[in-house]
Amino acid sequence: LQRMLNLSNPPRRIEGYDISHQSGTNVVGSMVVFLNGAAARSEYRKFKLRSQKNDDPASLREVIERRLKHLEDWGRPDLIVLDGGESQLNAVIDLLNAENIPYLAQEKSGNHTNILETHRILYKENDTYNFIIAQNEDFVKLITRIDTEAHRFAITYHSLLKRKNMLK
Repeated sequence: LQRMLNLSNPPRRIEGYDISHQSGTNVVGSMVVFLNGAAARSEYRKFKLRSQKNDDPASLREVIERRLKHLEDWGRPDLIVLDGGESQLNAVIDLLNAENIPYLAQEKSGNHTNILETHRILYKENDTYNFIIAQNEDFVKLITRIDTEAHRFAITYHSLLKRKNMLK
């Protein structure tokens, strides 16, 4: 990761983000944190989106905007992992570049659980999208773990809100 993204140091704090909703209802976002490759659950955050619509890139932008307001009190990420492809990356790239925070996006065929699946890791360098299609490299396993955990955390929160709203 350090070489691929031209980072001065290996990323110690990596944050993963995902959005969950059901046709634009109960839209939530998740932030998971991995410190030195291990999940730091006490640092996870969940976001209930203000805009309840079926628009993952816009929802992700809202989550990242809200996250960046807490750089001092929540810590500064060394790398951000986004669930999604170019549209998700394009939605937040200006925010992350303004804060000089490295990022990448993991694009896959909708499967969050298959670590053996081939993944397309996207990052942008000099206005060009670069990607790595990889499967069993250690960094892909770590990125997949972070992405899967962000997805699990978002789904759990979405399900909780859905149950609460059904009881109203």
